[in-house]
Amino acid sequence: MCVSNLVFLTGIFAVQAAQAYFAAYVLGNSSQLIWMVLATSAATFVAVPVVPRFVARIGKKNTFLVGAAGLIVIGIWIFFMPASLPTVIVTFFAFGLFQNLSMSLLFAFEADAVEYGEYQTGKRTEGATYAIYSFFRKVSQAVAGAVAGYALAFGGFMAKAPEQPDSALLAIRGLVGLGPAIFGLLGALIFLAYPLTDARFREIVTELHARHGIKDDRGEAAESVDTTAPVRES
Repeated sequence: MCVSNLVFLTGIFAVQAAQAYFAAYVLGNSSQLIWMVLATSAATFVAVPVVPRFVARIGKKNTFLVGAAGLIVIGIWIFFMPASLPTVIVTFFAFGLFQNLSMSLLFAFEADAVEYGEYQTGKRTEGATYAIYSFFRKVSQAVAGAVAGYALAFGGFMAKAPEQPDSALLAIRGLVGLGPAIFGLLGALIFLAYPLTDARFREIVTELHARHGIKDDRGEAAESVDTTAPVRES
């Protein structure tokens, strides 16, 4: 989970690092950055309320993968899209929708990992789990900044120059478009190995309740699904 999110978030943070350059040199007006940010932010208020419905229908893991797939498609489109403000606003709104389908679940996966850790080891280590995950998020921000800097340098970006060479414009488009597409694809491929389906997680929680003598909704002791040894496959 940590490695997948490290890769996935690198693409997201690289977009944030390069959006100002995209507005200034691709769109030709740095003030248009605000419209890109507003479109992405507005999408949060639309996407987050519907995430539970997606999760109820297809599960957390598949919802995350749907969001990643959307980012791949939208990212490729951003690389080729015309420099038109209405097009940019609609595109980044769609980008925000798929981004939030995935990102709103990241901390849910983290909480699931705490339960899984207790199931496997008998010890509950929220502090260590959250600290490790937070560390990987910080690393992804650092890596994203490095990726943005190296890509701009490779493209021949000239700081404070009123106009940039075509290679620099291509690098900027690549950061904002192909960046989340490529890193989103890699992150999704890594996350395919994530073993906790929703059904498997419910079994784990039932087992933990049985170990602790916690009663279920009917007031009866939860039945242990495995009283001998934890099952390590999904």
